[in-house]
Amino acid sequence: MHRNLKPENIMFSANRCVKLTDFALSRIATVPHFPYTPEDPKDRDRSGREARRLWYRAPELLFRKRLYSFEVDMWAVGCLFAELALGDPLFNGETEIEQLFKIFRMTGSPSMELLSVINEGVDNQYLVLPQWERVPFNYICHPQGSPELEAIVKAYIPSRESSITKLLELRDVLGADGLDLLW
Repeated sequence: MHRNLKPENIMFSANRCVKLTDFALSRIATVPHFPYTPEDPKDRDRSGREARRLWYRAPELLFRKRLYSFEVDMWAVGCLFAELALGDPLFNGETEIEQLFKIFRMTGSPSMELLSVINEGVDNQYLVLPQWERVPFNYICHPQGSPELEAIVKAYIPSRESSITKLLELRDVLGADGLDLLW
């Protein structure tokens, strides 16, 4: 697992070969999984560079889950995919909690089952998240008057307008299949 995928760590050679760099946080993934060395927030540099690292970090890592695997890299790939389409980061929080709120405002709040999987082995008993409905991103591509489009508009308006604006931008670039892949 790379565990630190971000634009600065992706290089392109002259012959169009993609190369990953900065393997300082990488770990060999094993099955069954074992706890990886946690990243202590107190040991981190609090620079703008650190905030940018949050933009590609999976919710599992933000919740400090101890057992995880390649899904954290797949999350980063999805964030990079959306950033390529938008020209800007999909989630650009300055703190871990702000990053989680931006993620859940866009994707919807996780169900209790998903939250229990994310928080497995983590003591977050006092964490209370806003409840935003989860609706598949590609519903934004359905025709006017369809139940799918009405569901996404109902879920995102009035409290999540910035998220639906990003979805409309992503729809114009990625289409329904790209949004389905991103979802």
